[in-house]
Amino acid sequence: SAGEGAISGDTASQNPAENRSESRHNHSTGDGRTVAAWARFVIPHAKPKAGGDGTQGEEPEYKKRKQYLMSNPPPGAIPIAAREKYLDEEKDYVLELIATSPAFERQGHASRLLKWGIEKAERDRARIFLEATPAGLPLYERLGWRVVDTMHVKLGDFGIDAEGDGDGYAQFYVMIRDPQGPKN
Repeated sequence: SAGEGAISGDTASQNPAENRSESRHNHSTGDGRTVAAWARFVIPHAKPKAGGDGTQGEEPEYKKRKQYLMSNPPPGAIPIAAREKYLDEEKDYVLELIATSPAFERQGHASRLLKWGIEKAERDRARIFLEATPAGLPLYERLGWRVVDTMHVKLGDFGIDAEGDGDGYAQFYVMIRDPQGPKN
């Protein structure tokens, strides 16, 4: 059944400008034929693994477009300032992306992926930073994240009406999950 398998891929890179390594951990749930949900965590202080780029074939066009928007936020967007204000790049994990196929929503796939990242962060006594949509907010709050800021991002210039209200803006929540387990 869907959700029993897990597919993992790690991408490691050295950031020479900052003399630090970062590791992207891609995890998904599914049945080996269908990906039900997918998450990408960045662990800046992790040691890179040798070999492998963590990808499997070409990404669909919508993923390329979303990645472009994440890397090149539209004018008026505040994600970079929020990261500079709240993110400790040397210590914090970052949930860059999490998505669930509509056919698999509300079946616990996203929760399983988040719990994987939480377990790793707890072992490292690290916080987890993310930027959430209103739809994801309740799940993140249930799992221990707290809102530290909100952003209103103008996406209408890109033909995106993320909230379906026609105003061209989307609201995002900057969230942090502090370590909650016992200290080592």
